[in-house]
Formats: sequence, C-alpha cells, structure tokens
Amino acid sequence: MHEEIEEYPLILGFDDTIVGKGYGANVHGTARVLAENRPGEGWWFHSITPSGFSARGDELISAYSAFRDALHRVLVDLAYECPDFESFAKSVRALTGDDAPLLDDWRRAVDRVRQRKVSLPGISRVDTDSVDFGFEIQPIELKSPTENRESLGDAPQVAA
Repeated sequence: MHEEIEEYPLILGFDDTIVGKGYGANVHGTARVLAENRPGEGWWFHSITPSGFSARGDELISAYSAFRDALHRVLVDLAYECPDFESFAKSVRALTGDDAPLLDDWRRAVDRVRQRKVSLPGISRVDTDSVDFGFEIQPIELKSPTENRESLGDAPQVAA
C-alpha cells in the first residue's frame, strides 16, 4: 500500500545575529517552506524563499530545528566568505530568489489549506498576501570582549 506524502505550506519568521570578519549583522527574515510528512522518513522542510536547502527531522519540531540550524549555517558560511558588511548583506539578499518548481507546489498547498483540505493542529494560519518574504539586514557594532574589564592573560590561573 502506497501512503501519500502530506504537504504543508509554512511561513517561518527568524532573527539571527551573525558575526563576520570585523563586522556583525542582525538578520531578520520571513521564509516560505514546504513541509512534507513522508511516511517512514519523517518530516522534510524544503526552503523556497530563501532557496537552496532542505532539512529533515523525525518529528515536525525536529525538522523545524534542523531547518533553523541549516539556515544559520548558510548565514555563517556567507559571513566567513564576505570581507565586509556590505558584501555580506548583498550575498544574503541574493538568497531571496524563489525555487520556482517548489514555489508552485507551495502555492498548491496554500490552496488546499484555504479550501480546508489540510491543516496542522496547533499551528496558526496566516494570510500569505500580508507577508513580505525575504531578509532585512542591519549592521551591529562589535565590542571587544575585554572592553571594560581587566585582561587575565593567556596562562591558566588558580581561582581563589
């Protein structure tokens, strides 16, 4: 017997603080995600906006956690590659392209939710027409970790 994959269109908000080479950034965004409950495999979260990655978990919450970790790693990798805030912000904004085939699947899943054919208990509904998908990136001031305190040096010391 073939069990069907259940698809759910999700909207995920996120905030992340990322530190690059001499700069920091607060990244706020809203993502489109197609969540799939695959019998025998668990949950898959496919990123549509931003595009380009997926994450898996045995349960919905573990797939969400894996997705957030994957998104954070993408942002950290970009920060590592970018020499300054401006190039980091440009690289992050470049992620906002949609994965067109998955976007079509996501829109069909939205239609099924609107027709009340599917729902996720405990998850609220949001009108997609009122959501701006993508990123907002703001620079943050980095302070030295030793600012306003005495340096203890690199050698171990016995606490007394």
